[in-house]
Amino acid sequence: MFHFDDKDLKLVIAIDRCGNISEAAESVHLAVSSASGRLAATESRLGVRLFERRAHGVSTTPAGAAFVRRARRMVLEAEALVSEAEHLRRTNTTLRIASNVNAMVSVLPADLGRFMQAHPDLSVTLAQFSRATELLTNVALGESDIGVTASAGDFAGLRFYPYDTDRLVVLAPVDHPLARLGRAVRFAEAMTFDYIGLTPNYALEQIVEEKAAEAGIAPRIRMRVGFYASARMLVTTGVGLTIQPRGCVQSDFTGACIELDEPWALRELKICVRESTLNDKPEAAALIEALTAAARERKSSSTTDGTQ
Repeated sequence: MFHFDDKDLKLVIAIDRCGNISEAAESVHLAVSSASGRLAATESRLGVRLFERRAHGVSTTPAGAAFVRRARRMVLEAEALVSEAEHLRRTNTTLRIASNVNAMVSVLPADLGRFMQAHPDLSVTLAQFSRATELLTNVALGESDIGVTASAGDFAGLRFYPYDTDRLVVLAPVDHPLARLGRAVRFAEAMTFDYIGLTPNYALEQIVEEKAAEAGIAPRIRMRVGFYASARMLVTTGVGLTIQPRGCVQSDFTGACIELDEPWALRELKICVRESTLNDKPEAAALIEALTAAARERKSSSTTDGTQ
């Protein structure tokens, strides 16, 4: 069974079109010597002459004309196959997204949902990470295409884009002494009361512990839980207070939501991605633009509402 190189087929077609090996070789980006060698090898394998050599070029033999007709169809079929495969690759893309808990339970699902409605052929895998370093490493290694994090925005191999902002708040029972103050509270004030902490794998819990250590405070931890929702439920039963991003607090929360008066209470969510992902997956760049646009729209809407 014969196996013809795509270059060989295009060369034979070009020779038939040009009537000259030199011109044909140039049109398919081959040296004349290489083109002559390829043609001779093809004719040898077929056992027939495809072209008659003449003083001023070549003429196609009947066998050559039959071969050229078949070769054209083969090249067109191959090009159509490549085009169809490229179309399938673009329309059956899966984006792998790694998100921290804050974004996962607040703004990301809605923003992502709107993007997917506009891109019905796109599939998404969304994974939640509690530790920022694990999320960043996952994206840097290419195991996820895009990450959403509250990290400072400095990690080898990753580019960062601003996404959204949120604030840490103190959640307390409605009759708690802090709730009755009617003002924002300092971290040190909050830590003088019973505290419901998260398990150590949460990045937020690490922040709370770091800030407590910096202030020389030993939090009065009554209980540690593995979910934001569990901590909120315990707050409403009067077990203690907790600290969470405002965006994570559901509208049906019946406790008090108190501003945390600390400069580090402002959390900036960022999108991280590898440069190679932007080049290889245009859908990733489109999603980043959609997410940042949604955040700008929220900010603009919030500003407008605040001025009315």
